Amino acid sequence: MKWLLDIGNYPKESIYKIYQRLGLVLSKLGNSTESVQAFRESYEHLKVSKINHEAKRKVVEELNISIRQAK
Repeated sequence: MKWLLDIGNYPKESIYKIYQRLGLVLSKLGNSTESVQAFRESYEHLKVSKINHEAKRKVVEELNISIRQAK
């Protein structure tokens, strides 16, 4: 998934999705430290996303749950 970031054409307001999905994959692989790091990176990119407040709130809730499960 990181190759999407490397090519540089992915919309900046959606980059949080890449990190969220990367975190899920890393969590499933048992890489909890890297997974939590990806979820936190997702949160940082979510701040600049253009999605509405309610959608951001939902994603933040999902990220918090995912971080707890990854630990």
